[in-house]
Amino acid sequence: MRSLLTIIFPIFLFSQTTTSSLEAWENIFQTPELVNYFDGVFNSLGITIDETGESFTIVRKNDRFEFKHGVNEREVDFIVPLHLKNIENMVKHAEDGKISPEESWRILDVLF
Repeated sequence: MRSLLTIIFPIFLFSQTTTSSLEAWENIFQTPELVNYFDGVFNSLGITIDETGESFTIVRKNDRFEFKHGVNEREVDFIVPLHLKNIENMVKHAEDGKISPEESWRILDVLF
């Protein structure tokens, strides 16, 4: 029984802490600073994650972003292929709710 718990417990912990790329961005992109930062940059952005095959769409809705699973190529302004490291970096850049000029350059370099 003990050996079964040592196998199951780490799997349970991992599944509780694993967040999809969509969820990670959805949690940070709703701050007014980030909504304003991307004002005029895109209306609808398709994101694909190379390592996981995950894809989602970010749609600008006035004062917030809406996130949808999947990408419809006919409905997005751009499709941006990213890596998990890019997602992690964006989360780090957005932690304080502000984007410095250096962070801005890195973000735009990756997106476009």
